[in-house]
Amino acid sequence: MNRFPASLPLLLPLLLFLLLTGCALHAEPKRPPDTPELSYVEALLTRSQAPPGVQFVVHEDDEEALRWLLPRVEWYAWRLHQRWPDLPVAVIALADEIGGLSLRHPDPVIRHIARRLVRQRGVEIHVCGAHAADLGLSAEDFPPEIDVVPWGPALLRDYNDLGYVQIDLELVW
Repeated sequence: MNRFPASLPLLLPLLLFLLLTGCALHAEPKRPPDTPELSYVEALLTRSQAPPGVQFVVHEDDEEALRWLLPRVEWYAWRLHQRWPDLPVAVIALADEIGGLSLRHPDPVIRHIARRLVRQRGVEIHVCGAHAADLGLSAEDFPPEIDVVPWGPALLRDYNDLGYVQIDLELVW
């Protein structure tokens, strides 16, 4: 006599997935090494009140740049959300790093990290549509989680006008 319902083998993977997904939202991501922007994030965390939001701005001439920058954003967002859970966090990509987010890029790692940031950390990711067009890319070349805006510098200015703290990210070696 079987003591377990026949559907149990089907439910176990689903339950495991739900458990892991729920835990991933609260799990601490890997802390980045000391970087130029780390001091800005740490200083921001000492404020008594949350800013209206935080925007991380990327302007790199390297299609692979987001492979190293997005994990840093993940940790910064995690830290900021520990202090202020509802704080809006955004990333604006303005240069060649945009190519790493496109569906045409052969390596899905950057898109995977971006998807995790959007879905698990609530970070908005925007790319400059004008620069994407310069790279031969259109809005259809990006996953649905990526917001392609007509002109990235205008969005950056809009966020600044809303009082968002701007933190520039750069590759460091």
